[in-house]
Amino acid sequence: MGNLSKTIQQQIQGIPDDTSFGYGELIIPEQQYPSAAKVLERLQQKGLIRKLSKGIFYKPKTTVFGEKRPGEEQVLKPYLYREGAKDRLHHRHLPL
Repeated sequence: MGNLSKTIQQQIQGIPDDTSFGYGELIIPEQQYPSAAKVLERLQQKGLIRKLSKGIFYKPKTTVFGEKRPGEEQVLKPYLYREGAKDRLHHRHLPL
């Protein structure tokens, strides 16, 4: 898991602050998702990432006013977009 941890941390370092991401944005084999979940949990405990919802995380951005959550577009991105295009099916089923 050491290599996986290092790989995930390097990939997350490349993600801009205030940006949401999920397992799909990380370049890891699907069979390693359970191990990746443990790595992501440890990164949350260290404060390097925060959880938005199940399987969706973001890198917090700290401002003079404290920690800033991602903007609306970043929060909704996993529900609206797939592979760079709007997914009309998911658009109709947004949680309110």
